[in-house]
Amino acid sequence: TLVSGADILHSSFAMLADDGKLSIPVGAEVTIDRLPEARRLQTSSVEGVRSVIALRAIAADTSSAYSESQLSDDIFGTNGDPVNLKERTFACSHGKLDYAPASSASNGAVVTNGVHTVTISNNVNGAFQTDIFNAMKTQGDTDLGNLKQYDHVMICIPAGTGTWVAYAWTNWYLSGYNGAWCNRPSSQMHEIGHNIGLAHSGETGQEYGDGSGYMGYAFQNDDGPLMCYNAVRNYELGWFVDRHVDLSPNNFYWVGELYGIADYQSTDETNKMIVRLASASTEEDIYVSFNRKKGINSGTTDGGDLVMVHHKEFAPNTYGQSWIIAKLDAGESTTVSIGSETIPIEVISIDGDVAVVQIGDITEQPSTQPSFQFSNSPSNSPSISHSISPSITFDSGPTPYSLWYIYMSQDPVYSETDGEIEIIYRAIDEGHQVKVYDGDCATETSIFNEWSSTTVSGSGENYINVYLNVDFAAITGSPLYSESDGEAKFCVEAALYDGSTKVVHHQTLFKANLIGDLFSLSSVTLVGYSLEDFDGGYTGELDVYQCDPTTLSEISFPTLLNAGDLLTVCIENISDNPDIIVDQIDSMKLIQEMSGAIFEFQAIVGGVEDEGNANLVEYWCDKSIGVCVASIVLIDQFFGTQATLDVTGEVFLDSVLSKEANAQGFGLKVDLDLSPCQEGGLMPILSETLFG
Repeated sequence: TLVSGADILHSSFAMLADDGKLSIPVGAEVTIDRLPEARRLQTSSVEGVRSVIALRAIAADTSSAYSESQLSDDIFGTNGDPVNLKERTFACSHGKLDYAPASSASNGAVVTNGVHTVTISNNVNGAFQTDIFNAMKTQGDTDLGNLKQYDHVMICIPAGTGTWVAYAWTNWYLSGYNGAWCNRPSSQMHEIGHNIGLAHSGETGQEYGDGSGYMGYAFQNDDGPLMCYNAVRNYELGWFVDRHVDLSPNNFYWVGELYGIADYQSTDETNKMIVRLASASTEEDIYVSFNRKKGINSGTTDGGDLVMVHHKEFAPNTYGQSWIIAKLDAGESTTVSIGSETIPIEVISIDGDVAVVQIGDITEQPSTQPSFQFSNSPSNSPSISHSISPSITFDSGPTPYSLWYIYMSQDPVYSETDGEIEIIYRAIDEGHQVKVYDGDCATETSIFNEWSSTTVSGSGENYINVYLNVDFAAITGSPLYSESDGEAKFCVEAALYDGSTKVVHHQTLFKANLIGDLFSLSSVTLVGYSLEDFDGGYTGELDVYQCDPTTLSEISFPTLLNAGDLLTVCIENISDNPDIIVDQIDSMKLIQEMSGAIFEFQAIVGGVEDEGNANLVEYWCDKSIGVCVASIVLIDQFFGTQATLDVTGEVFLDSVLSKEANAQGFGLKVDLDLSPCQEGGLMPILSETLFG
């Protein structure tokens, strides 16, 4: 008997129909896993202490870049790391959910501070990431016993398998990370967020575009950004159920104060944080919240100190994407539609920690309705209950060519009844084509009269079922067949296409025995998997601007800078081509002409900090959002007679589909304040060079 929320059913032949019914053919193999008590799906809020283990690897050609101690520190803060998965979760849930580093294994093995190293025989560089993931998981099962003993297992794959970021299974215990992304708090919170049932959060058609919380894009920052999940996700998790307000159709009216997540412990149940406007169909719910930018949420990168209006696909107890509809300041308003109702939402005021919001039209309320009221009664929020079946979610933003993939989801089988070979591929949801070649994998053959069908599996993926008709006479009379050993060799290629352009292909060599009227597959070997090479010139489109060093948002009206001020420059690739990424800052100079002489501050040379120029605070590139950042403390030599400063240099743009990286120049003019500096405002004079 299956137990809801506790059992996981597995079958390679299960099919989910459009009406939501699951069908399994008679005789198909089925296995059922009973989850341990601590890992069963929650029927209320997601709370308690959950065990976490991270696996790093020693492979044949490389190893994980971070030691067990470093990885433990970056995930659990065991050596004082200030921002990590454990710290963020405990802080953002106000102590209601905690992730504990695993310390033991079911087979008696010792685990140190939540990290274990597996040794695998695979080469990582150039391999497909799922092969390394599976090898690490299999070895982890061998070393420690079944890894399902832990609530969450983080597979930290060494760099070398491509430019992907991370992925996770929804309502399941597994997640995978590419290189240093295993150490980044934003990717940790995002992927484990999938494990506990959270979907992506986006804006204006960008699936990951909501920067107000961790279910949007991930960041390369080692200790940031300091933020939490957005209001939709917090509502689903049930951590603040006593601060919810639930409005139903024909009663969409509320006026009151909203507080941010950081103020949960300094307020009580009469102070609300999230208002949910519930639709009758539960497919267009609206959430209103105040994204107060302070404390545990001081690094939110989108809509800070604004009232956020979100839409969520499906009900609170159902996995679904959330979208930002509006970000409202004091005096601003918007309207939302639920069913046949149009509901105005207005921000009356924002004063520090409090936003006063009116939802609905006061003129449509009964005459006894007070003109201003606060919600005092605790809400009766629906409980959270997510889909039982785990599904994988890949996280790298949109799907440029670099993230396309296709691979066999199980071993091919031959059916004597149908006289067909069945091959099932799992691939990103794009156009595909299947071809069969001779044993050289180069000469196409039509011996098998192949055909295929596609089954949508969800999460942007497809199962591609390929069938090869076995014709004995045709095979034995073709170059595929060797009469001396009774063996036929042929090659199957499954490829994904963007229109007529082949993007990625998967080639497999098949060997089959034909004896009498018997046909059997003897071996199946992967002989080729790669993205196609798209060599040639390419250029990006650079936008260079002064930006906030924390949020990276553009400063529209920069203030005049003085000596000692921090100048932060953002260089962004705004090209429409998602496969062009900002790779690194190759050079950066600050140049000023004074009385015919050129004063030059060389900050970055050849991609590294120019030694001796201590005023370069930091520089880095976040490829996931296409931005390079450099922060420089301005020295007093720039504050003479010239009121502007030129920032110039080059960045390397890279395309994951090309063997070449292109350099592209940039320039920015910065305005300076030449008024007398305050005492203590001068920086020490450095050994800069004047060029005449």
